[in-house]
Amino acid sequence: MSGQSIFAPFVSGLKAEVNHNRILLSWEPAPVETDSQFVYRFDEPIDSSSFSQAARIAELDGSDRVFTDTPEDQREYYYAVLISNENGRPYEYFIPHRNVLVEPVSVVSTEVLNNFITLNAIEATAEDDSILLKFEASSSRGSLIIYRGTQSIRDRSDLLRATAVASVSAEMKEYRDYPIPGVDYYYAIFDTKAAKSGNYRFVEGENVLSKPIRLPLHSGTHRWEADSAGGEVRIVPIPTLLLSRGVRSGRSLSTDFTTLPEREPLNEKTLDVWKSLKDTKLSLTYPTRKMDFDLLEEERAKPNNSSAGRLSGIVSPLLKGEEIDSDLLPMLEKQLVDFLDENIDEELAVRAHFYLGQVYYFQNKHREALFEFLWAYDRYYTKVQAWLNALFSVIQL
Repeated sequence: MSGQSIFAPFVSGLKAEVNHNRILLSWEPAPVETDSQFVYRFDEPIDSSSFSQAARIAELDGSDRVFTDTPEDQREYYYAVLISNENGRPYEYFIPHRNVLVEPVSVVSTEVLNNFITLNAIEATAEDDSILLKFEASSSRGSLIIYRGTQSIRDRSDLLRATAVASVSAEMKEYRDYPIPGVDYYYAIFDTKAAKSGNYRFVEGENVLSKPIRLPLHSGTHRWEADSAGGEVRIVPIPTLLLSRGVRSGRSLSTDFTTLPEREPLNEKTLDVWKSLKDTKLSLTYPTRKMDFDLLEEERAKPNNSSAGRLSGIVSPLLKGEEIDSDLLPMLEKQLVDFLDENIDEELAVRAHFYLGQVYYFQNKHREALFEFLWAYDRYYTKVQAWLNALFSVIQL
């Protein structure tokens, strides 16, 4: 076929989303009509050298754009979607990020899934200066994490643009949020354990709000005024204020905010500084520091309820001020994790997260420690900041 080009159609934008024990594949169709397309799976990257070993797991219509796979094990798999030619054989073209995955995905076992809390219903109502979330959980044991975003929350990438606004007991049936009025908000609720392990489940109408909700612009004024003295921190930042004219003179401050400053030559002094620094390697370092267990003052007081007494009992070895044996750390970890699974109030949960972060730190579980300290960040800012600095001195960023 000299003088003629051979056109091999292929799909593009192949993505994989893990939904517990299922893997949802989605892609954009080929730019030409095709009769069929094939889905392949293998535990190694799929390319021309490994294709012969890959398993064909589905033959789909040429117009299909999604496919759900349910592997029988928890191994990591790569996928490819290839277009069929007129002879019913696939065009063997493998293009990363287009028709083959470059990162493997794996499902979660049914046994693990059964330990996670699932949400059966979610709804939101605007009431005065707040948004009332109502939800139903499959279990009253454990805790839930609530996310809020200004865009729909349908997959993990959407969570990067959302904010975790609260951690609540699974026993609760509702949560009242006080966002800024005049903005559309979406909400999603997950089991905290599932979220920590990265096993998110997105089902609109069950744990994800399908339509946005907003507060009227006139609502919430009295709350923000009342909170200004109490120092409650806003979750969403205030928009940047750009002034085009002087407040006093009224004269234009700039003709065009998008224009860059005019280029000017550097003066001699600046050039001398630059020459002295250009060969100097700069790096951000945190001083290594020795940390000891930090006991909150609340544990030294008499417990006001049985749950508080339980927490004080768990951390009682710290009251003696003695060095904690490393063999005791796994036991403290288990006791604190079990305690957080109970129906406890928010204040006790924050204290338990603070102690669990320390236990993880001394076991060199730095990623887990960081997550726990962030739960206690707002209430114990100064104490948590010291632990974060210590973490940053050992975490390889």
